[in-house]
Amino acid sequence: FRNFVHQTKAQTVLDLCSGSGQPAANLVNWLQEHNSPQPTFILSDLFPNSAALTQSQNQNPMAIKISSVEVDATNVAPTALQHDTRMMINAFHHFPPAKARSILEDCAARGKNIFIFESTPRGWIPFFKLSLSMPTVPLALLFNPFLTRKNRVLKFAFTYLCPIIPLAFMWDSIVTNWRIYSLPELTELTKSMPHYRWQYNEIPFGHGAKAIAFWGAPKSDVLNTEK
Repeated sequence: FRNFVHQTKAQTVLDLCSGSGQPAANLVNWLQEHNSPQPTFILSDLFPNSAALTQSQNQNPMAIKISSVEVDATNVAPTALQHDTRMMINAFHHFPPAKARSILEDCAARGKNIFIFESTPRGWIPFFKLSLSMPTVPLALLFNPFLTRKNRVLKFAFTYLCPIIPLAFMWDSIVTNWRIYSLPELTELTKSMPHYRWQYNEIPFGHGAKAIAFWGAPKSDVLNTEK
C-alpha cells in the first residue's frame, strides 16, 4: 500500500465494504509506525455498523473519518464523498463477476485510483499455507466462549459440545478462498479499461503464505508521478 500511495499520490481513500473498519485502522497504525505518507481514510459500507466503525475511528480520529451515507461499491455517488482513491480489504471476492466489473468500471469512469487486497490466492495449497501462518485464528475461535461478554453458555455449547461455530467458520473460509479472483480473471475484468494501469502482486508472509495486492490508476497520473 505504501508503494501504491507513492506512485499515485493518494490523498483521500474511500474504504469500501469496511465492515468493522479495523483493517483500515490497522493500516493507519502501520503507516504511522513506519513514518509513511498517510492519506485520510473514510470508512464506508452499504449496511454500516455504526458502533464498530466509530470504535475503529476512535483509534485515530485525525486520520479516519466515517461516511454519513450508505455507500454502494458498484456505484459510488459522485457528490456524496470527496476522494481520489478507493480501497477494498478482503472484500472484493464477495462480488460476482458482473458486480466486480462494475466496481472497477465505476472507478475508471470517475478517474479514481483503486487498491484491492486479498489474504491469499485461490487454491488448496495457498489456503493451507495461510492457515499455518495464522495459528492465532483457531486459538481465538476456541477461546471465544471464555472471553465473550454475552451468550457465553451458548457459545461454549456450539463451540465444544456441538461444534457448529468451528464448522461454519471453516466452511466460510473455504468458500471465501474459492471466490478469490485469479490474475487471468482480473485481467478479463479490466480489459475494457485500457486507459488505466493495472498491477498485480503476490506478497509473501508467514510460513510460505502470500497475499494479493491488485491496484489500478489512470496511466497519465501514474506516469506523471514516476517522472
